[in-house]
Amino acid sequence: MKIQSPHRFKERILLFGGGGVGKTTAVLSILRHTDKGKAWIIDNDYSYAYSRALYTEFSDIDPDRVEVIEVDADWDECVEALARVITEGDPEHDWLVIDPFSPLWDYVQSWMSTKVHSADLDEYVVNLRAESADIKSFNKELSEAMNWPVVNRVWTDKVLKPLRKWKGHMLLVCEAQQTGKKDDEELKDLFGHLGLKPAGQKRNHHIASSNILLSKSGHGEYRMTT
Repeated sequence: MKIQSPHRFKERILLFGGGGVGKTTAVLSILRHTDKGKAWIIDNDYSYAYSRALYTEFSDIDPDRVEVIEVDADWDECVEALARVITEGDPEHDWLVIDPFSPLWDYVQSWMSTKVHSADLDEYVVNLRAESADIKSFNKELSEAMNWPVVNRVWTDKVLKPLRKWKGHMLLVCEAQQTGKKDDEELKDLFGHLGLKPAGQKRNHHIASSNILLSKSGHGEYRMTT
């Protein structure tokens, strides 16, 4: 059975959850039950879940309707893949999918660290901590070294602006992260009752119109919570 939205607007959805809750299945199920458009999937996961699923459970999907762009855990590769989809995709019918989306926030920080300090972010943080007198001075030096205004500017220019430019359907897939005391009031209001929030940049939930937590409780019992 094919379905079609009665609305003229395009969907902008963020799915988040732990492993094995059906995120890949949800993405491909949308494609299976729609009769128009193509899914452009920027896949930077280690499991290659889409390639596997398209040869097994979802082998009925026309291969011409799926473009899986496999990228490494690398900021430049992800940015280039996103730019390609914006250029080549058809916003009238196509879906832009980034799975997972959360790590891109880590990638831009690593990119910044390499550009400024000529070192991987993890390596730089470890060395900085070893050289710091105490945790307070370490946090201060790290904040200054990361130059957050520049990081946020790069994030806006290379991710947020292209996603805003894309006028078609969009589906971002994020890992789930526990909510905590340091979250701002908005995050607490939105996700506090769930105990989980989308991982990555703290404002990721603003990119989508619908934020959906996928979870699994018991054998074969899957849930979606908006």
